[in-house]
Amino acid sequence: METIAVEIGKAFLSSAVDYLIKEYGSALIESFFEHQNHDDKGLLEKLKETLNAVNGLLDDAEEKQITVEAVKIWLDDIKDAVYEAEDLLDEIDYEARSPDQMEAGSQTRTAQMRSFLSCCLSPPSNNLVEKELAENLKKIFNKLDRSEKTAHTIHLITRVGGKRSYDPRSRCLPTTSCLGGYRVHGRHDEKQAIMDLLLSDDAKIKGLEVIAIFGMGGIGKTTLAKCVYDDRAVKEWFDLKTWVHVSQVFDALKLTKDILKGVGLLDCDTMNPEQLHCELEKKSGARGSKIVVTTSKENIMTALQNVSPYHLQLMSADDCWSLFSEYAFSGENCNARSLFEETFLTRDEDIKSVGGIDEVHNLRTFMPMSTWGWSNKGFNSEEIHNFLPRFKRLRVLSLSGYDNAGQLLDSFGNLKHLRFLNLSRTSMDKLPEVLCASYNLQTLIMSGCKKLVGLPAKMTMLTNLYHLDITETGLQDMPPQIGKLRRLHLLTDFFVGTPESSNIKELGELQALKGELRIWNLQNVLDPQDASGANLGGKRNLKTLSLVWRADTGNSPHQQGILEQLQPHKDVEALSIDGYGGEILPKWVGDSYFSKLASLSLVEFKYCRFLPPLGQLSSLKTLLIKAWDGVEIIGPEFYGRCISTNNPFKSLQTLIFERMPQWHEWVLYDDDKAFPRLQVLQIRECPKLSRALPNHLPSLMELEIKGCPQLVLSLPMSPIINKMMLSNDYAEVKLVKLSSGYSLRLFSFQALQYLPKKMGKLGCDSTTLLSIDIVGVTIKWLPLMFFPRLKQLTIWACLNLESLCVQEEPCSHSESTSSSLICQSPHLEKLSLHNCPKLKSFHCFLPSLVDLKIYHCDGMESFPRVGSSSKLESLKIQGCHKLLAGRKQWNLQRFPSLSRFCFGACEEVESFPEEGMLLPSTLTSLGIRNLRKLKSLDCKGLQHLTSLRELIIKYCSKLQPIPEGSLPSSVSEEIWDETDEYVDVHNKIKININPLRRSPLRSPGGGMASPVSSYHQSPVSPIRHSPIPPYAYSPFMRPTLSASQPAKSVPNSPAHLTGSPHYSPSSNKVSRKSYEKLRRPDDL
Repeated sequence: METIAVEIGKAFLSSAVDYLIKEYGSALIESFFEHQNHDDKGLLEKLKETLNAVNGLLDDAEEKQITVEAVKIWLDDIKDAVYEAEDLLDEIDYEARSPDQMEAGSQTRTAQMRSFLSCCLSPPSNNLVEKELAENLKKIFNKLDRSEKTAHTIHLITRVGGKRSYDPRSRCLPTTSCLGGYRVHGRHDEKQAIMDLLLSDDAKIKGLEVIAIFGMGGIGKTTLAKCVYDDRAVKEWFDLKTWVHVSQVFDALKLTKDILKGVGLLDCDTMNPEQLHCELEKKSGARGSKIVVTTSKENIMTALQNVSPYHLQLMSADDCWSLFSEYAFSGENCNARSLFEETFLTRDEDIKSVGGIDEVHNLRTFMPMSTWGWSNKGFNSEEIHNFLPRFKRLRVLSLSGYDNAGQLLDSFGNLKHLRFLNLSRTSMDKLPEVLCASYNLQTLIMSGCKKLVGLPAKMTMLTNLYHLDITETGLQDMPPQIGKLRRLHLLTDFFVGTPESSNIKELGELQALKGELRIWNLQNVLDPQDASGANLGGKRNLKTLSLVWRADTGNSPHQQGILEQLQPHKDVEALSIDGYGGEILPKWVGDSYFSKLASLSLVEFKYCRFLPPLGQLSSLKTLLIKAWDGVEIIGPEFYGRCISTNNPFKSLQTLIFERMPQWHEWVLYDDDKAFPRLQVLQIRECPKLSRALPNHLPSLMELEIKGCPQLVLSLPMSPIINKMMLSNDYAEVKLVKLSSGYSLRLFSFQALQYLPKKMGKLGCDSTTLLSIDIVGVTIKWLPLMFFPRLKQLTIWACLNLESLCVQEEPCSHSESTSSSLICQSPHLEKLSLHNCPKLKSFHCFLPSLVDLKIYHCDGMESFPRVGSSSKLESLKIQGCHKLLAGRKQWNLQRFPSLSRFCFGACEEVESFPEEGMLLPSTLTSLGIRNLRKLKSLDCKGLQHLTSLRELIIKYCSKLQPIPEGSLPSSVSEEIWDETDEYVDVHNKIKININPLRRSPLRSPGGGMASPVSSYHQSPVSPIRHSPIPPYAYSPFMRPTLSASQPAKSVPNSPAHLTGSPHYSPSSNKVSRKSYEKLRRPDDL
């Protein structure tokens, strides 16, 4: 970090001195001094000689300042003098531009300066400004002269050579292990972590190991390494140690020699590479040897062998404040430092006074943190109003986020030295006139000023303005004659006003514009000749251009002529046209002449019936076509003439069609040569589109089709798809690539039988699926053997599902019991079945099954044959009446890893556990819910559950109080209570009673407890939520939802549902919103 600071400082100070030499040698300044009656007529020449002499000493001084305090003080004096010299130039320039010396915008800078000088020098010369400037110049010269003469006393030498340049590779200073007496702030924990890696008990027996301190540049990696290197424990632990600087230009031979010299082998310069290698092995081959490396490049860290990486994070806020305070305010008697500590380090108090800020009246940069984003940490507006006018030499000022920034600016007076002003996110409605006198202002930022509706007419006096950011403001026009700001390099937005205000022809004067420009209100351009005057075609450095019409021009014939004249330069890289009101596009739109155009957005073209020939744009990577109301067919004209390559859209990576209400057919390009690099294809809200998509998209990674109910399901050929989503209001297919396979979600998708074949075209067949989530799909069979890598399967509301094991019609009873027909899913870990009433059972060998849930599958008659899964840990069965009737035959003892068990919605149970139903002793969590007739717990039947930690009972309204001490002693005391007001239960049990009561109750623990599920629960309640859907409060409370009959749909459509977004037992239609609500995570 020291090296970075030195190099940046070196580049800045050197540039500043070069600038002063140039300016003080200009003809204008020389003419000023020629007419002065100073005692020393050669003062100007002496000043230039002194500046040149100082300039020659800077290289040596800036390198020595790190270790020599006197040199650092010398440099600080030089910087002060340079700042004052710059300010003096500003004073002269400001006076030359003042209103009494010039007519705004009517004179060049040279003419302005001559006018000022003639006024100052006209006899009799009693001008106070002249005298003050002369006196200031003498002070600056004397200060520089003293510094230049004392340079030899601190052993500074003049470097002879070419002009200095900022090159980190060649100018980076070597680091040393010496901290130089500086105090290190923070990093105590980080240092200890590195020490542990170096000095651990097993470190001594290991071979050579590398510890890589990795992190962003300037974060303090080298400083941390120095702290570790100089630690006493490290010195005592290692017999030999050395510090070596690795330069940006890597030289392995030199590095090896430096290491050997550091450990005492000083005569290694004459050794050949083989000898050096052998010596290095001898020195570093001992067990316990360590190399500590600091780097900001991850590839270097990964290339090292036997490496223990340590990722260094940012410093804490407190350490940052401490560091800033140490170096921002030095000196024992500095009131400003104590003010800073009071203001920023005491977080709980507001600022009461700002008296100490007087000591920094020469402040050049002031960027207070607004209370808008920093509660109790920044200055309030009143405080700024009181002391900011004292800062007469400010060059950088930010009032971002201060609502009354306009009033604050009015209180400043003329900020003649100001270069940078940030007024973003303020509530001002107009820019104060006083700012127009800040002639040196170069950057003005007003982004996010939503209420800003006008800029002052005298803003054209800011002729040094380079950067004007008016993004996201309320402006609707520009100041008159804004074209006089000819130095503008960045103008984010231009607002075309009425003919009486700002005219688009003003843009023609701004030839230096570069970067990005948005032109608004083009509906106000009435004459194509005015558009031609903007000269957009001549702005070579303008890389991003937006053209926006904000009102419907009613298919006016002259709109084509206006857009014709707004043709940008051929090097434009991003183009957006929004709201064009013509029927025909000019020929330049889509012309291959724009060989660098990479991004194109065409939005709200109401009257155009055909797309331009965009396929011939050779560099186009992103294309958005949105709201073209008149387009019915996208045909050959879209591809253009690609005679040389016959390969339209050869670079396109992202293609988006959106809100095309009449588009019904996409005519495909012959020979499957179009879109060879297309990665993302999105088609949204095109309700009439029915013809197939492009068949061959070899690079496609993401496909989204939304709101296109007539589109035939014809997936493109793409072997590397990462994500696919086909959806409308009531149906969805979502395919997402995971690290080693795919996940598939089907929501009310009724063409499942066609999907496997289609998915194969995407490089995703059934063998690649790791997760499947199916909701409301009309299927009878889902053979698990077709998904050999499947790890997770969830099925919701598939009312016709009969089997997970067979594909054809069911076999005879004798065949169905054959072991050869029992399917296998060797990797399936989680299986959830919800509301599948026709599923009677399934015989599947699931050796990896960990989690099994079966909810409201009324047709299931026997416990699933999943084999003796030794890994099953969680089992939850609810609302399956036939299955629950045979609960005593479940034989849960065969699952040795079972730790969580929950069952419920069973009408017959009056006591639990029942006789003959032995629970596994491995249980740690037991849940019982919706047992309407449950009256008591057979606590004796629970005593053998010595591992039980959690017992949760919900919605069992007839349960009697449980005797104290009757539960296993292992049950945790920290389980929250959910008790009804008339039942007193032991506080070791979590209970929810009386499901129909809705009023929140106070729990014994002091929080709010509700006797209903989480969907009606108080937001402040600390209780755990019930996963059961709202209709499961009672076994008699089943859903009463409805759905209209589906409309006639296109065969094989991925989404052709209409009607109410609900689910009913007679329909497979489930709304996405209802599904998301029902599938909240379980906590039982």
